[in-house]
Amino acid sequence: LMLCLDRGVRKVPGALFFGGLGVAYFVVFAVGEGSKQLVYVAYLTPLACCCAGIWVWWLWQRGGWRRTAAGALVGILVVFQLAWTADTVRSNPYARSYAPVIAYLHQHATASSLIIGGPELTFGLGFYGPLRDDPWLLSRSSNPADFVVVDDKCYGQYYPDMDAVLYPRFEKVFTAGDTRIYARRGMAPVP
Repeated sequence: LMLCLDRGVRKVPGALFFGGLGVAYFVVFAVGEGSKQLVYVAYLTPLACCCAGIWVWWLWQRGGWRRTAAGALVGILVVFQLAWTADTVRSNPYARSYAPVIAYLHQHATASSLIIGGPELTFGLGFYGPLRDDPWLLSRSSNPADFVVVDDKCYGQYYPDMDAVLYPRFEKVFTAGDTRIYARRGMAPVP
């Protein structure tokens, strides 16, 4: 928005294009798109980085207090990104959640089992395995799932009370970190 409003920034090559594109993205995703999913951040982030880069470059070229403000802005962004990465490394979601879930599914699922879960599980279960990514949890299908894998990023954001959604067809059988596995009731236990 700053790229379109500030006269000085508008003179920078590409500023009007990226600023106008940013406004168009905002209108489409914030006003026009009804589902408001987090996945759209992937579309907005590169554009926001281009706009911020043009604006910071313009501030830097102006000199004086604007150069100090641009340096402080870039410094804050770098510190924020490094802190975010350090927190992810410290929390170790792979060992805390992902690896135990994959191990449980390898131990308890058969070759004919149908597993509903997020696409990240394909790395542990195989790309041509029994996994389906179905946000409707097969409610529109006659083929019942054997396991449903839920975390806060996948399905949990759509169904905050997953126990109530899956009851009485499924029961919670495993929890690792923020990931829960539900198994279809009446399944014979796998030895």
